[in-house]
Amino acid sequence: MPTVTIHIAGRGTRLADGSPSMAGHMWIGLENGTTVHSYGFGPAGAYEGQPFAPGRFYDDDHETYPARHYQKRIAISASQYEAMRDFGREPARYGFASYYNGFTNSCVHFAWKMLEHGGLNPTHYEGDVWPTNNIDHADTIDRPDGRDVAGPARAGTGARLWQWLRPLSQWWVIRIVVGLVRAAVTRPWPGIVVGRAAA
Repeated sequence: MPTVTIHIAGRGTRLADGSPSMAGHMWIGLENGTTVHSYGFGPAGAYEGQPFAPGRFYDDDHETYPARHYQKRIAISASQYEAMRDFGREPARYGFASYYNGFTNSCVHFAWKMLEHGGLNPTHYEGDVWPTNNIDHADTIDRPDGRDVAGPARAGTGARLWQWLRPLSQWWVIRIVVGLVRAAVTRPWPGIVVGRAAA
């Protein structure tokens, strides 16, 4: 029986070479009973962690990311397997651009588009910027009969803590907070004279 597995690694996850992942990663695994194939997308080579860069399609994410924050395996039909495999082998043929954009054309977008080709993303959901923020949506994907082959596996306490901290990780919240702090530190407050005593 073919299966698809959604894999998500969080920011800071140790890669096979010992370095930390800058942004985390989301990729898809397909298994046909004998062979496991890995399909992912990210910045090419030396551009790891860059938000805008030439992209590359990867077939070795299972080895590159030995630790995962989340994975969910789902039983699929042979036709779903073939549709996702075909997309994974030739994404450009299906209109997926090869230039990496962390906000509009990332590993997350690639994974959701691949699931869409297999009929597992009928709403055309494009994903959240941070890979780990896609866990809740991935949890909603089930087999046609409503059951998973192997339910979602999460990393213990860290996953629960992340659910509380996740809203703070949104890039726009961080930018607003940093902007407010910079403004407060660099601009003098009304009525306060900086550098000399008030008369």
